[in-house]
Amino acid sequence: SGLVGSEMCIRDRNEDGARYVQAPTITIAAPTTRTIATAKVSTTDDTITVDAGHNMRTGTKLTYTSGGTNMEVGGSSLADSTAVFVINTGSTTAFKIASNLANALAGTALSITGTGNNAQTFVGDTATATATVSGGVVTGITVSAVGSDYQAAPAVTVEVPKMTIPTSAVNAG
Repeated sequence: SGLVGSEMCIRDRNEDGARYVQAPTITIAAPTTRTIATAKVSTTDDTITVDAGHNMRTGTKLTYTSGGTNMEVGGSSLADSTAVFVINTGSTTAFKIASNLANALAGTALSITGTGNNAQTFVGDTATATATVSGGVVTGITVSAVGSDYQAAPAVTVEVPKMTIPTSAVNAG
C-alpha cells in the first residue's frame, strides 16, 4: 500500500502544478518569415506584393534580410537586419515600406530602385511575456511586447518548475 500512496503523491504533484519557486520563463514563437520573390518587388510603384492577404497595418515593424543580393532603396543597398515599417496601401496583397515609424505614418515610402536577384525576406518582432507566481502556481502571464506581423496565433511555452535541493539536505539513509 506504500507504493499506491507514492503513486498518488506523484500523480497529485503532476496535476496541481503548484511547484514553482520562481516565475517560469515564457517563450513565444517568432512570427512566420515572409519570403518575397524578386518578381513581387516593384520599382515602378515601390510596392511589395504577397500572394495571400498581408493583414498588416501602417506602422507594422519588419526586419529585412536579403536572399543574396540586397534590395536597393534610394540607390543604396538595404542592409540585412534593417528595420522597416509597413505602409498599408489599401490593397490586401501589396504594401510599401518606410525607413521609420514616423515616415510610415506620414506615408513617406522608401523608393525601391533595385530588386536584387534573389528572394527578400521580412519578419516581424517576436512577442515577449513574463509570468507571476503566487503560492507555487502561475497566477498570471503579462505580454510585455506584442511583437509584429503574426500571421497566426503563436505557440506559447511555459517553463516547467525547477527545484534544486542542496546535497546537504539529502539524507542517504
